[in-house]
Amino acid sequence: MKNAITRSIVILMLSYIFFSLCLIKIAGNLILTPAFFHQDGKEFGDDPGTVVELYLKINRWLYVFTALYLILKFLVISIVLKTGFYLFRCSASFKTVFRATVLAEFIFLIPAMIKIYWYPKAFPDGGMNEWAHFYPLSAMSLLNYRGTIWVYPLQSLNFFEVLYWFLLAYILSHNTSVSFDKTIKVVLSSYLPALIIWGVVIVFYTIIVLPSG
Repeated sequence: MKNAITRSIVILMLSYIFFSLCLIKIAGNLILTPAFFHQDGKEFGDDPGTVVELYLKINRWLYVFTALYLILKFLVISIVLKTGFYLFRCSASFKTVFRATVLAEFIFLIPAMIKIYWYPKAFPDGGMNEWAHFYPLSAMSLLNYRGTIWVYPLQSLNFFEVLYWFLLAYILSHNTSVSFDKTIKVVLSSYLPALIIWGVVIVFYTIIVLPSG
């Protein structure tokens, strides 16, 4: 049974990473091309050749860093949720929590696919600024925010994020002896504060790096 859970976790995690990297590849081929960055460099007054060269350097390591980031993200969220279960005196193994975390994350592939499909239609002549500020069904898109400081918080406040909370709670309740009412409390009392703290860190970092944003 334990080996089956471990195998399931590995398959789910590798599948999610694979699909995420495929979406990055598709976006790179269709939208974030060298020509895109070349034109973007012209608009911002930078040397287009330098911008493209930087893009090519980043692109070499993008897939590796993305895979490592996702694994770290799964681990951190699972640890936070496991701590929440402990504080609520509920029983749930770390493997069960980790598996639920990875499984629920698949919901975020939907806005990524929507963004790749809809961006060229919404912004046929758009650049990096439009790409960075476009996130389907988010507060950022609804408010048409064009600054830099509040990008991450407004992007995180979206329909799919809220759906993720309830989906995560449902999966946890389905795979443990804990009721949905309890698991949603665990999610909202542990994951949500962690997300807010992370958002605050990103905002302060943005203020330091881009004080004029």
